[in-house]
Amino acid sequence: MPRKVMPKKVVNTDESVVETEVKNEEVKQMDTKPAKREFDPNDGIPCRSVTYGKLFINGTKTGMTYMFSDYDDESDIEYRDLVALIRSKDKAIYKPRIIVMDEDFINEYPTLKKFYDEHFAVKNLKEILDMPESQMKEAISKLPKGAIDTLKSMAVNQITTGEIDSIRKIKALDEAFGTDLSLLNELLSN
Repeated sequence: MPRKVMPKKVVNTDESVVETEVKNEEVKQMDTKPAKREFDPNDGIPCRSVTYGKLFINGTKTGMTYMFSDYDDESDIEYRDLVALIRSKDKAIYKPRIIVMDEDFINEYPTLKKFYDEHFAVKNLKEILDMPESQMKEAISKLPKGAIDTLKSMAVNQITTGEIDSIRKIKALDEAFGTDLSLLNELLSN
């Protein structure tokens, strides 16, 4: 940015006249945004399973098979395989079966970011089952089918272990899922 030179300023003192130049410099502020992260095609991107039971995902670019042992299990998927899953709108991503955990990666793909923002305002599906019945039903209605299937499995597991034993909560789950989990509760209580 060019500097501006102001006219000379004359200052009178008791004994002498001092002439000084007053310079007015404009300072341009630089954006201090962090540099955009560059991914290598071989980089592992952390992903978390939102599927109960074992989950296998085949990488179309590398031919690798990625395995998740159970719900909440984390595994790295190579960048190029994950990009291929996103671009092909694979159900592993959009139904979803896995959630990408790397914020830089998510921000690089606006469709993925939008999908996550719309469908995972509640970050952890377990939190939904702890909500009051009316909030729980509303949250379930906003989930994608894959997440609903996972939540059903979680609910069955929690009913079986006794973590969910409220008849009202089980009836609310039945209404939200279109199931009859109350039968399961009756079988377990006999």
